[in-house]
Amino acid sequence: MSKKEIETTIDEEIESIKRVYEMSYILVPTISESDAEAKAEALKKSIASNQGSFISEETPYVRDLAYEMLKVIKNANHRFETGYFGWVKFEMDVESVSNFEKSLKLDEEVIRFLIVKADRDTNIITKNSYQKKARESEEANIDTAAEAEASSVVEEVAATAEVEESKDSSKEA
Repeated sequence: MSKKEIETTIDEEIESIKRVYEMSYILVPTISESDAEAKAEALKKSIASNQGSFISEETPYVRDLAYEMLKVIKNANHRFETGYFGWVKFEMDVESVSNFEKSLKLDEEVIRFLIVKADRDTNIITKNSYQKKARESEEANIDTAAEAEASSVVEEVAATAEVEESKDSSKEA
């Protein structure tokens, strides 16, 4: 094998190696919340159709943008101050990622996106993640408080019943 053939073989092997990526994206706010979730599912299907595998995601939610963003849709400029923000982590080979990026650039519902190499074990932490954890924690505290209140009511009823039984037994004696 010549040096050129070896380099070509090595380049092909490197491109066929799958890497882990994270993609954050902003969808146009003119679609409904259910359409935004459907678009997130469509992005996952697009990852699969490009020989990729899905790892994790966060469902898109409406978010105020830091600055006004411009998107050309059907040859007209549209300005957006809010959008549906979401992210997805996936595994894909290098060549397929460039094809996936091309399809995202042509998608009129995607205002902006960013794909970066990532570690498999780390996830994007967003404000929405913290809010979701806080709600779950509050719900757990409410459940615990309700259980504590219910058990104290049961204890009071039991104590009242014992007092009444002792009164009844002292009257009989």
